[in-house]
Amino acid sequence: MSGVVFGLAAGLAPGPLFALVLAHSARYGVSAGCKVAVSPLVSDAPIILLCLLAFTRLVITDPMLGVVALAGSTFLIYLALETFGAVYNPERNCSDQMNSLVKGAITNLLNPHPYLFWLTIGVPTLVKAGEAGHSAVIGFVVAMYSCLVGSKILIAIATGSGGSILTGRLYRVTLRFLSVALGTLALFFFRDALRYLGIV
Repeated sequence: MSGVVFGLAAGLAPGPLFALVLAHSARYGVSAGCKVAVSPLVSDAPIILLCLLAFTRLVITDPMLGVVALAGSTFLIYLALETFGAVYNPERNCSDQMNSLVKGAITNLLNPHPYLFWLTIGVPTLVKAGEAGHSAVIGFVVAMYSCLVGSKILIAIATGSGGSILTGRLYRVTLRFLSVALGTLALFFFRDALRYLGIV
């Protein structure tokens, strides 16, 4: 049940990966959106291993989180600018579509929230589940990522299925709205970076 709750919360809550799923689903179609949706399966493994190591060996400092947040802010600004000037073309070469998985993974790796989640909630939960046996650990991880990825895939399908009608003014307004959303999230990341670095 903990895995289900955490997974749905992460999958449905607004955030950089959520915005990227919407943007790529609208711009390239369901397939590209789904690639972004499954990117946590690629990016979260090293995050979990790093947080497990940090939980048992290291002391995480605010400056470290600040650097991650600053890098995330920079990458989100890049994505916002790219989305703002996008032109809808379903026949566009598939190299950008293939990059959807990579962009989703990079966005997640540069987002401080997964690190904070696993350091403060995820790893302690895994340790506690381990006391009940390996099946509890596996159950928690499978339930969480099934809900996290599954909810984002549903979002991608719902958004991408209407991609063919996103032409002209409606499409431009939609992508610019998504661009503003990505840019706004970049500002929040930048604010968090300043706080972690002790500048404000």
